Amino acid sequence: MTKTNEDTDRLIMAVEYAGYGWRVLPIRPASKLPIVKAWQRAATAEKTAIIAWWKKWPTANVGICLGEGSNLIDIECDSEQAEKDYLSLFDGDLPVTATYQGARGKHRLFRWHKELPGGAVIHLGKIEVRTGNVGKGAQSVFPPSIHPSGIAYQWLVPPSECPPVAIPDAILARLWNLAGDDLAPPPGDDVGEHTATERATLYVETIEGSTEGGRNKQGYRVACVLLRDFALPQADAWPILEAWNQRNQPPLEEKELRQCATSAEKYGLGVVGSKLDGTAPTKPRRPKKWEPKQASESLDLDADTAVDMASYSQMIVNQGRELVKQQHVKLLFQAVRAVNLHLEHPLDENELKAVFTLALKTERSKRMAQQAEEVLNPSPENAIDRAAQQGTRPVWKMTIVHSDPPRYELHSPLFRKVPFIVLDSKQMNSPGAIRVAALDQAECALPKAFDKLWGSPGGLYETVIHTADHRAAPLEDQRHLVVANCLRGKLAKARIIEEGKEPDSRGRPCLMPDGSIVFIFDSVWEELWQGPHRIEKGELSKLLQTLGVKWRKFGPRGKQSPRFKCLPRSAIEDMEKMLEEASRSTPWGTDENDGGVLPDGNGGKAEPYSKNDQQNNP
Repeated sequence: MTKTNEDTDRLIMAVEYAGYGWRVLPIRPASKLPIVKAWQRAATAEKTAIIAWWKKWPTANVGICLGEGSNLIDIECDSEQAEKDYLSLFDGDLPVTATYQGARGKHRLFRWHKELPGGAVIHLGKIEVRTGNVGKGAQSVFPPSIHPSGIAYQWLVPPSECPPVAIPDAILARLWNLAGDDLAPPPGDDVGEHTATERATLYVETIEGSTEGGRNKQGYRVACVLLRDFALPQADAWPILEAWNQRNQPPLEEKELRQCATSAEKYGLGVVGSKLDGTAPTKPRRPKKWEPKQASESLDLDADTAVDMASYSQMIVNQGRELVKQQHVKLLFQAVRAVNLHLEHPLDENELKAVFTLALKTERSKRMAQQAEEVLNPSPENAIDRAAQQGTRPVWKMTIVHSDPPRYELHSPLFRKVPFIVLDSKQMNSPGAIRVAALDQAECALPKAFDKLWGSPGGLYETVIHTADHRAAPLEDQRHLVVANCLRGKLAKARIIEEGKEPDSRGRPCLMPDGSIVFIFDSVWEELWQGPHRIEKGELSKLLQTLGVKWRKFGPRGKQSPRFKCLPRSAIEDMEKMLEEASRSTPWGTDENDGGVLPDGNGGKAEPYSKNDQQNNP
């Protein structure tokens, strides 16, 4: 089986992934199914084993076994609703981490965490979290693999530029608190006649066990009831939890059960002892700090007082110079609290914190938007001053270089280390990738608001594209011309074949009596590959297809003989014309003695072949 460039790329990337410590496994071509048996154990980061796999299955896709072994999890969003859920999950502040595009959506990579719930895959709304945790295998297909639909997986933020980041604690809490319905109702009306331990035992007896796949989640919920709702010490709660665990099919191991209890203490219900009065427990949630992230929808606020305190809180926050450091925020909250105490109907502490937090978040967002707008799109006065100080252009500009492939040079008044950063077409459509490139190339940390300003209608993206300067690339960057010129250099040394004679059996270029040139593809390609320009097999094949190459066979019929590529004289003339026009439009190199003549594949200057060139005739 002949290896293609795509097969080589997959092997190269598989070895690169192993270098990150990720456990690699081969996947069936254009599929998601592993080739090897017991892939959970067979996946490896050993490069020799990986190379052996791809020698055996050169067209295999690249899979990564997730979980503790690779220190990796995959959060997949395969729909528009999943992307909205993901945005909401991080409260709009998305972390920049290694990301690739699949056929249906994006895959974001995070580091594995020992406190992740058990199971292979966890569904968080429409989001799919692949963890491969607690003995459950999970794998994802990675770039540059091919999806069954024929679409290639592609990196948006490659791990070489931004390694997977740690999963936030808030996401861990959400993964542990996936329970949608409340647990079973409390047992009867005589709960007040028993101690807390007895009531907890009676309550847990009403909770059914679970089968594989749901045992960890249910065990966490039972632990929340014992340790949080009934406020039992671990010594009293553990025997009850162990007794309940025997209802599972099969029961959880002690290590997993203790992990459920530990997570319940850390991420469980916020109000300890809420079940001591016999009321039904609420859904598990993460305890809130003194300054909650958002106002609780369950607060029963006094309407008039809430409006008054909201207005006053907004006024106090607007006057605050610093809204980031916690000590300054606490001073502002103390001022609001002092006024609240003198009201006729003051808000309780939780209500006041919710109102103050809402005002704080509103003002922070407003100031961040103003700062980002001024930084990314400065007013004319500030732009002129900044240009005078920095000696740079006071606006964002784009220069499109028509190379092969094209590249984009983004100029910004914020870049001090370099005048511009270089982007490719994929990065142009990803604000997060642009921020990574700016940090890497220009040591410039663009604000988070850049994402919105870049992609909004009439934003920076449309502005720089519509006003972009265009520049022709030097011939060295126009790869198809480099390939054509290297091929011309080889054809210029073609051996002249007389009428009735057969071409060179080793496949070296031969000039036939009809003016065509024949050669064996692999023979010519191997020489070009070893030359200074390292011509790929696919690049040469694409050029020959463009020129209209034909197959030609020599020797008697029925006798097995090699097949030659045949370039007609018309195709050779077309190639000469293309190179001649390129030399006139953009001189090759900077050597004044070049005269616009392209170098051949060996670094010299190639001249067109000639039938009268006797030096070519050995």
